[in-house]
Amino acid sequence: MTSWRTKLDHPEIPHGHELHGVFLDPIGDEGGPRSTVCLQIPEATTVEIEHAFTTAARFQMRVVIITDTAQQAADFAQLAATKLPLHKRVALERAEAGAIGRVV
Repeated sequence: MTSWRTKLDHPEIPHGHELHGVFLDPIGDEGGPRSTVCLQIPEATTVEIEHAFTTAARFQMRVVIITDTAQQAADFAQLAATKLPLHKRVALERAEAGAIGRVV
């Protein structure tokens, strides 16, 4: 099993708090402008989550999931893999380097 780094490091995140991110591209996404669905967990409702995944699949949108814990990130990455079979996960290091949507 692959271990994905999810913890976001940013000076605006208050001391003692954590944010984690999961990033997905549609398979074949080679860059350029593209709509993105963003979810904030645990704030998003089940209906909002289902709608986001359905919309992302239908319109081949990028997906960003922000969570409070590493476990939530792992759980939602697994859910996204099930709901979005035509998407691929992007490593946090690539996302931080601006490589979302580009083949590097």
